[in-house]
Amino acid sequence: ELIQRLKRAFSQWITSLTMTPGFAPLEDILLPDAFYLTFNYTEFLETQYAIPEMNICYLHGCRKKRNTPLIFGHPEDTGLDGDTTEPYFPVFHEQRKNQLVYDAQEVARDYLATYDDDITKKTFSVIQAHKCFFQAQAGVTDVVVIGHSLSIVDYPYFKHLLQVFKNPSAVIWHITYYSAEDLERI
Repeated sequence: ELIQRLKRAFSQWITSLTMTPGFAPLEDILLPDAFYLTFNYTEFLETQYAIPEMNICYLHGCRKKRNTPLIFGHPEDTGLDGDTTEPYFPVFHEQRKNQLVYDAQEVARDYLATYDDDITKKTFSVIQAHKCFFQAQAGVTDVVVIGHSLSIVDYPYFKHLLQVFKNPSAVIWHITYYSAEDLERI
């Protein structure tokens, strides 16, 4: 139930986002004939910049495509791999209480593993699902990254792009940043 409620709440939140008409501060940068790899779930590029949908790869889904699930979250070492020996609760001395805690932990681990598997990005699978888009970028000579934190969890996507480019060392990167931490990641 928790998994389903979280997925519904996330989708409802994404669906509730509205865009300001006429707000297009990057109109001199975003070209309608360029290709876009977006981590955004909204049709912002389409509505605000008139980018054709066929030029956009919605890597983690688009809210307007109701039959395609939105992918959110990312896997990290949660310590809930089933092999951990670290106790999550204080150890009880009575055998019955120990068994109850153990059973509750196992059930929680199973639910958390299902939750993680169900909603998080499987980077390789996502790349494979958008294989044609990535391959079509082989001749790219300029890349513009706007509004992306360049978090380590998204590194595989950028690494894959570099592997696809015919001449990666000749590609010119234009990357915007918001904070000193973003600049450090760049």
